Amino acid sequence: EFGVHSSFSLLADLYNQTIFFANIGTLNKPLTRHDDWKTGSLFAHNAMQYQLARGDPYDEAPDTGVFGRLLDMLQKQGHHTSANNLNGEKQMLQGFPEYLNTIHEVALSAPTDLNQYPTVTDLYDVAKNLNGVGELGNSFFGEAWSESVSAALFEQEQSMAIAAAGIEVTDYPLNGESRLSKGLNAIANHMLSRDFRNVNRDIYVLREGGFDMHKSSEGLAPAFADMNTELGKFINEMKRQGIWEDVAIVFGSEFGRGIHMNSNTGTDHGWSGHSFIIGGGVNGGKILGEYPHPLNSAHVQYVKGRMIPTTPHEYVWNGVAQWLGVRDESDLDRVLPNRKSFSRCDHFSDKDLFVDGACDCTFVNGTCSCQCDVVTYPPTVTPTVSPSELPSVEPTSHPSSLPSTIPSVSPTLNPTDSPTADLPDDGILVNNIIDADGFHEPFGCNTWSRAWASVDGSFEKFHCDRTNLYNVTAGQVFIPPYVQATIAKKVRVYAGDAGTGLDPIGVTLEGRNSSEAEWEMIGLGALEYSNNNARNIRSSAVLIESTYESGDTNYTFAEVSFPS
Repeated sequence: EFGVHSSFSLLADLYNQTIFFANIGTLNKPLTRHDDWKTGSLFAHNAMQYQLARGDPYDEAPDTGVFGRLLDMLQKQGHHTSANNLNGEKQMLQGFPEYLNTIHEVALSAPTDLNQYPTVTDLYDVAKNLNGVGELGNSFFGEAWSESVSAALFEQEQSMAIAAAGIEVTDYPLNGESRLSKGLNAIANHMLSRDFRNVNRDIYVLREGGFDMHKSSEGLAPAFADMNTELGKFINEMKRQGIWEDVAIVFGSEFGRGIHMNSNTGTDHGWSGHSFIIGGGVNGGKILGEYPHPLNSAHVQYVKGRMIPTTPHEYVWNGVAQWLGVRDESDLDRVLPNRKSFSRCDHFSDKDLFVDGACDCTFVNGTCSCQCDVVTYPPTVTPTVSPSELPSVEPTSHPSSLPSTIPSVSPTLNPTDSPTADLPDDGILVNNIIDADGFHEPFGCNTWSRAWASVDGSFEKFHCDRTNLYNVTAGQVFIPPYVQATIAKKVRVYAGDAGTGLDPIGVTLEGRNSSEAEWEMIGLGALEYSNNNARNIRSSAVLIESTYESGDTNYTFAEVSFPS
């Protein structure tokens, strides 16, 4: 029989939505005390926290963390991800450099104006310009500093925009004396802005200390009581937001405690411990893993008053990754490089952990066989990286190679207020065929980032680093996510706030009848901004009132219409 601490009664109340993991810990391969188990800096906080965050004992994915790699594989599939840190183990969220997944620092309190007592009225813009695109010859230190400052300024600007939009949990019963309460309140607020941030996969890392009880264990009951209260508040907020079934909270530690009490009536650093996952969609009411018995030297896992883990963290992360959408075996191997050190069928699947899991592994004729139910996420058709041609910066006077049913006329730079052609009988008018689920790929960039959401939520902001690329054409390729036929009538681009030299200057439209067909040119044209000398740009968090019929005349924009 098993029980939970009386100060943590919530786990008993929600046992059917909770799974406990027995004898779990950092492990590079299956071990007993008869093996050479003395690997690495065991039992030290910093070393074990680093190993937990990395999940890569053989350094196959250097400088990355388990959640960062997980978010990278989700982004690879087209999901809109966000890595969020709250005084946690930031290394856990570090992804592969090629995916440019920014780690966002979520503040525990409401944002305030950075320039509250200005001596320079445009200090914010000055700071952004000073730390913007670098120049040839800049030092590595200077570029690293500017990158950090730019990220901090963006996070501040986004936080102020979210606050200005009124996106805030207003009735959360915050306990200002509890670090955990402030952290969970900040997460609840940040999750509420997920549509604003254009995110459908969030991961948060929150650290809660106070459990290193060498001298006495008297602090354990009040620590559990605080967790019990604050976790209950957070769960109620998730239910109020209607997303409790889509949230999973994993509690864990770098190591457990020693089995025996020390001379100070406390416990020293152990190795394995026990952890749990709780969530509205968790397939709970059970304990996974092998609970060690007896807890003494008669057990093969017992070594110097500690238990060697029999459940590696990879087992849990495997099921969590599948539930979030990473189900391809090669992608899972990138998320968990050490997964191959253990039997595939020993890893927990998302069906083991969640009521709506899709994957499971079984032994067939002595061989482990894994399969997943087919689950589709938008976009439902895998887009190619076409079109293969880079768009021209000027309109062409040559006829385009169009099918005979499409007139080969050049686009006009002075479009009419509405399209001249009727849509098919089963068509509908929409303001935008490029939205948050569309495919995007830049070209002509040293590096690029897609971590910034547009204010109206229709698409994302994209940053393209063009340092020293003076004669290289650059642009963005957008492909709508829709399976049905889509007719683009015009492209409208609003002036940005970074200066006239960074505005797009040309658009190319290509089309095809199926995902297997070749792309064909439909039209192209130059984007000319009518009032570059007096640019009317929108301020942060102000929506653009752009419709199918016309653009928002309050702001500077250029547009190109295409043939019917």
